[in-house]
Amino acid sequence: MDNQIKRKSLEINDCWNHIGVWGKETPRCEKLDNVIHCRNCEIFSQSGQQILEQPLSEEYLSDWATIYSNEKKQRRAGSKSSLVFRLGDEWYSFPNDAIVEVTEIKAIHSIPHSKSQALRGLVNIRGELKICFSIGHLLGIHKGKKLIEQTSKYKSYERMVVISHEDQQFVFPVSEVLGSTRYNDDDITAPPATIANAKATFTTGMLKVKNNNVACLDLGLIFNSIKRSLK
Repeated sequence: MDNQIKRKSLEINDCWNHIGVWGKETPRCEKLDNVIHCRNCEIFSQSGQQILEQPLSEEYLSDWATIYSNEKKQRRAGSKSSLVFRLGDEWYSFPNDAIVEVTEIKAIHSIPHSKSQALRGLVNIRGELKICFSIGHLLGIHKGKKLIEQTSKYKSYERMVVISHEDQQFVFPVSEVLGSTRYNDDDITAPPATIANAKATFTTGMLKVKNNNVACLDLGLIFNSIKRSLK
């Protein structure tokens, strides 16, 4: 079938690939003297219109159904998000919907006669005094080495994070904020059996974020511990 190609059920005269500007056969198309280029020829235009108007094959529809299905799965990926931060040398996270604000380190004003070791004091956040706690103390975490051993290629900065739960807000300092990460429930793994007792109590699972093992903290348990320490 010279000068023709078969595309699925549609036969198209692709003379431009043979005797036209993209072909090498002779004699050349006699229309070229007038139209200069095959793109200006009515045969080229009609063939293009035929391709656009041909019925879609079952195979084509099936392929695109698979593509759209995969896109929907990708859109569902990462349905949850958390803020990842470092306390000492270890990484932790809280759900993003509990995060009110991340700010630079501010002065902590001590509270007279406070008996709680986890209670740090009061912090002025946008003109409002908020209670500042050490979550690191609740988890039994000591000062990390990263702030001391920083190099010119890696700099980390201490921050304060304001969290909210059941209409209450607290502030806690962190060694560093890595940022937000998105994940699904099946991305969370069980905490290792070797995890320390204090951390195990507050940890619901583990995430892998940028090669870091991140412990997902139970926000409700953290808040309950903070409130108990105020009594």
